[in-house]
Amino acid sequence: MEKFSIRNLVAQGYPFLIAGPCGVESRNQLLSTIEGLSKVPQVKAIRGGLWKPRTRPNSFEGMGEAGIPWMVEARDQFQLPIITEVAKAQHVEVCLKNNFDALWIGARTVANPFSVQEIADALKGVSIPIFIKNPIHPDLALWMGAIERIQNAGITDVAAIHRTPQSIGTRRKRNHDAQHPSFSRSFMASRMALWVRLMSRVSPRFTALL
Repeated sequence: MEKFSIRNLVAQGYPFLIAGPCGVESRNQLLSTIEGLSKVPQVKAIRGGLWKPRTRPNSFEGMGEAGIPWMVEARDQFQLPIITEVAKAQHVEVCLKNNFDALWIGARTVANPFSVQEIADALKGVSIPIFIKNPIHPDLALWMGAIERIQNAGITDVAAIHRTPQSIGTRRKRNHDAQHPSFSRSFMASRMALWVRLMSRVSPRFTALL
């Protein structure tokens, strides 16, 4: 299996999928899910959440390090790169030790510059692709800052991943279909598109997956 690269993946053309369980719950759940996904040609990598930051205590927060052997087994069995979310330096270190192919920084973590900097410090001196989600609330500067912190650590293969920002309340969908009054999607999208074009010009290390 060749070395995983965001830029090489994008260069192969769309569509492509990075797929897997949001939260890894058991070996059987992971392997059975990846077995099915491996039959889809567009699936180019496995994602599985080992550490899940939750709003309330006593919620399932992932299997943690116990799930790492299952992820490694899935990679070996299905010959697909493995990716997981990291939220602090300890997560980075254990993933690097187990040769994960890429990492992603989640929306809740991106919202905290101290957490992002801790991750960036743990990544100094290594070469691994990093995916960075936008924060849970629509703050473009926080997203930009997270990307810049990771790039300043020397990471050269970085992608911005867009997810829907959080709105107020609990409902079946994260947001109403109508525009949330506190957030102009068109304004956010136009600012992000402009920033992506600027970043792409000044930094050959930047990729946007929107």
